Amino acid sequence: MSKQTIETFFAGKNLVVPSYQRDYAWKERNIDELFADIEEALEVGGHYLGTFILSQQSPSAPVFVVDGQQRLTTLTMLLDALIGSLENADIRTVMRSTYIQHPLTGYKFQVLGENKNFFEAMLAKQNPNPPRRVKLG
Repeated sequence: MSKQTIETFFAGKNLVVPSYQRDYAWKERNIDELFADIEEALEVGGHYLGTFILSQQSPSAPVFVVDGQQRLTTLTMLLDALIGSLENADIRTVMRSTYIQHPLTGYKFQVLGENKNFFEAMLAKQNPNPPRRVKLG
């Protein structure tokens, strides 16, 4: 099992959450815990963000996220917000094409299924309303 920086992890990959995975379900408490971990990492110079299980059929195929999609979705939204706050437009463009949406290959992190349109509208700064959840039972 290899350890990587977030930069190395995201760079050069097209990550896909398969439609059979559960919907994004993190609550504010989960996000606060991740942010606390990131703050701690900044103070001590590194932090273990957990294990991500990925699957890829061939070198040219997309990389499927088997485990860790809640953290990856949250980290992608955080990276997008941080990139959006950069003052230099040229740096924003380079960072966004490296980590969020490449101009030729599209989104670097894709959510399939019912959350796809919502997630992409969020990254496009369209401020969508979250999809309504249907309660069963």
